[in-house]
Amino acid sequence: MSVQNQNLLKPPIPPEHGAWIIFLTPLFTTFAASKANNILFPFVLLLCACFIFLLWNSFVLSLRSQHRERFILWMVIYGLLGAGSFSYLIVSRFSGLWYVSMFGIALTAFLAVRVIKSSQTALRNVTGGGLAVVALTLTAPAMWVVTGNELDFRTAMVWIVHILFFLSGVVFVNMLIKGKTRKGINQLRCPLDICRTSILYHLFLLIAVAATSQYADSPVTILIFLAFLPLWVRQLWGQRIIAAARIPSFKVIGLLEAVWTVWFSLFIVMAILKYLE
Repeated sequence: MSVQNQNLLKPPIPPEHGAWIIFLTPLFTTFAASKANNILFPFVLLLCACFIFLLWNSFVLSLRSQHRERFILWMVIYGLLGAGSFSYLIVSRFSGLWYVSMFGIALTAFLAVRVIKSSQTALRNVTGGGLAVVALTLTAPAMWVVTGNELDFRTAMVWIVHILFFLSGVVFVNMLIKGKTRKGINQLRCPLDICRTSILYHLFLLIAVAATSQYADSPVTILIFLAFLPLWVRQLWGQRIIAAARIPSFKVIGLLEAVWTVWFSLFIVMAILKYLE
């Protein structure tokens, strides 16, 4: 087999670890909170989500490659595998997936247009990253439906808490990027033009978590507060390191984000289980 054919058959795998975490975490947290007895359908959904994510990655890579044959081939393969696993779930009478998938298709199409027009920069700002988070976390309502639950208010709440958590990471990292590219920062406070968006978002997040007390008992609200607590601590730390011009490498930031995600997952599962009692 020629080198060209070997490269053609090599599946493209997304290098962005953050994106993997964003779409896999809602799958596992929602599954853990659902107390599902049957693991077949959740496993098929996991495969379906992975195939769709890999399809998207192949599409993005094809836009910036001069040799698109490999990526088009794998788009077809991933697309067929994703469609097959999705069809199996639909045939298994998970009709609620239709609504989740229709929203997902519309949002993905919108993101695709942005990427085609603006290349990779379309997903690197807060708006693009936020839309990507909304799309990736659709795995939460999908898993909620597949584990035998109705598409209702609870579904929306499970989805929203994941959006709020991961959107915090987008806003925070965007703040660090601005701080790292700004030269000559060495003062007592983070410049407001760098930190403003992130500060406002985390204040909004605090209000949103406090508002859950209107819909849930105190133990649930406390668990949700604990789930999001590292984000407020992280925000204060981020402002401090930007002011001191001591921002660590983004590999370190990525590892810390993984730690916060594990923390969030544990407490949000406990919160959902407590709410469903």
